[in-house]
Amino acid sequence: MNCAHAQGHSPLAARAPRYARRGSLLVATVLGMTILLLVVATMVISGGREAELTQLRFQEARAGYAADAGANMALREIKRNSDVDGDGAIGTISNDSNANTDPTVGVGGARVRVTPTGSNVYTVTSRTGTPSRSYTLTATPSGAAHSDGFEGYTTGQSLQNVGGWWGWDNDSNAAGTVEGGAARTGVKSQRIDSTTDSVRLYTQTSGQWVYTAWQFIPTNVTGSETYFILLNTYSAGGAKSWSTQIRFQFNNNTVYDNMQGGVTGSTRTLVRNQWVPITVLINLDAGTQTVSYNNQVLFTGSWNRQGGARRLQAVDLYGSSSKGVLYDDISLTAVGGGGGGSTVTMVETP
Repeated sequence: MNCAHAQGHSPLAARAPRYARRGSLLVATVLGMTILLLVVATMVISGGREAELTQLRFQEARAGYAADAGANMALREIKRNSDVDGDGAIGTISNDSNANTDPTVGVGGARVRVTPTGSNVYTVTSRTGTPSRSYTLTATPSGAAHSDGFEGYTTGQSLQNVGGWWGWDNDSNAAGTVEGGAARTGVKSQRIDSTTDSVRLYTQTSGQWVYTAWQFIPTNVTGSETYFILLNTYSAGGAKSWSTQIRFQFNNNTVYDNMQGGVTGSTRTLVRNQWVPITVLINLDAGTQTVSYNNQVLFTGSWNRQGGARRLQAVDLYGSSSKGVLYDDISLTAVGGGGGGSTVTMVETP
C-alpha cells in the first residue's frame, strides 16, 4: 500500500493549497480592479465637475461681456439721438418684450436687452445658459440741471408734487398726468389736456442754458390751441413774470411766440403726429433768448421782455382748450454740456 494512502493524503488533498492560492490571487485581483475603477471614476467625476465649472466660468464671462456690449449699444443710441436697433425708442435695446429678438453678442450665444426704468436710467440684462447678469445703467447728459423722460412714474399718475412738477399755483387739478404707451423714448410721456397747467420749477440765475422739450400733437387733437411757456419769476399764489410764450394754433396750423399779444418773430407750420423739438437757448448773463420750433428759429429777443429777473424759475405746459397733447424728454442743460459727453454709471444688480 502506498504510504501516502496509508497516511490519508489523497492527490486531491495534496493539490488543495494551490487552489487556495489561486482564490486569494483572484480576490486580490478583483479588489485591485475595484480600487482602480473607483480611482478612475473619481477622476472622471472630478474632471466632469471641473469641466462643468469651467463651462460656467466661460458663460459668466460671456454674460458679462454681453452686458457691457448692451450698455455700449444703448449709450451709442443716446449719443447719436437715434434708434439704432429699431425697437421704437432711443437708449433701449430690444425693448419689445420678445426674448427671441434680443441681440446675440459674440461666440456662445449670449443675449442682451436694455429696458428703461426711470429718467436716464436703464436696466441692462444679459444671459447665456444658466448664468445671467443685470446692471443698472445711468446715463445723465453732462451739464444737465434737469432731465425727465417720465419713465420712472406710474401710468395715469398725477404729477402733483412729483419729480418737481406741480399744478399751477399748486392746484392738483391742474397737474399733468403720465401717459403710457406713447413716448419719444421709452414708453411714457406727460399728457396735457384743457384742464392742465403743469409747472416745473428751476433755480438758474446765471450762465447759458438750452431748454428742450419734445412735443407731440396728434392729428385728431381737439380744441383750438395749447401753449409752451417759460417764466423768469414764479411763486405759487404770488408774483409771476413771463419770458417765453409759444402759441400752437390748431385751426390754421401755426406756431409763433405771442407773449406780447401778436406774432413775435416768425410763424412756423405746426407739425402733427410727430415728435417735434422746442428749443430755447437762454443766456442769463446777457439777458437774451433764441427760440426754435422743429429746428427752425421763431425769434431772438430779450429774456426779460416784460420785466422780472435774469433767471429761470419755471416751465409751464398750458393746455388751454387742447386735449391729448404730449411732452417727453424735457431737459435743461448747460451750454457746452460740461465736456459734451454723458456721466455714466453702471452698477450690478444683486
